[in-house]
Amino acid sequence: MAEPGSKLLLDQMLAGLGPALFSSIRMPFGIFDRDRRIVWINETMAAIHRCEPEKVVGERCIDVFQGCDHKCDDCVLTQSLAQGRTQVTEKSMLSSRGGRRWGEVHAYPVRGRKKDVSAVIVIVFETTASKQAIQKQRDYTELLELQLSEKKGGRRSVTLDGGKVSHSVKLSRRETDVLRLITEGYTNAQISELLDISANTVKSYVNNLFNKLGVNDRTQAAVLATRHNII
Repeated sequence: MAEPGSKLLLDQMLAGLGPALFSSIRMPFGIFDRDRRIVWINETMAAIHRCEPEKVVGERCIDVFQGCDHKCDDCVLTQSLAQGRTQVTEKSMLSSRGGRRWGEVHAYPVRGRKKDVSAVIVIVFETTASKQAIQKQRDYTELLELQLSEKKGGRRSVTLDGGKVSHSVKLSRRETDVLRLITEGYTNAQISELLDISANTVKSYVNNLFNKLGVNDRTQAAVLATRHNII
């Protein structure tokens, strides 16, 4: 159930802005009070957090929003309430269809009659397309880097089975980074985040490493790298 104060605040804002304005907003949009309770959210924001708009009014966002990391100190809503200024940050989350979606989150403080911040309006501007375009450019740069380093890089000799078998491997700088993270137990998704490259690019590096090292899985690659000081 909505708090009485939240209901009054919503009525006041609707009277000032007009219902037509709210209904025309298609991007994720919400209004939150000083206690971070939901005064109103539209269908788009509700869909992102997999909740029903009518049922979450009066609830705290951290209690009902799926995907919220509960790090309130880093939240633009909390910062806007505390500082009384507009806050902007970029966030990402996994979508229900798979893949990661990015958005630029804007939090605008709303002041009451006493000039204190009584609410915060949050609007999310989707930036997934621009992030993907930037990532494609980075992937292309990574590919050129890989090709260049393979031409310039030297080979590393690896001795196996007590000296009975020996072969040379030539790793690029990025392949070495990926191999190091593999030995530390990181998944492809985590390596993608740490190195700021796409998951497909990581997968390509991992496959290249397996071929160069002559192994079939991550464990074998990690053992080989550790025993023979490849990284």
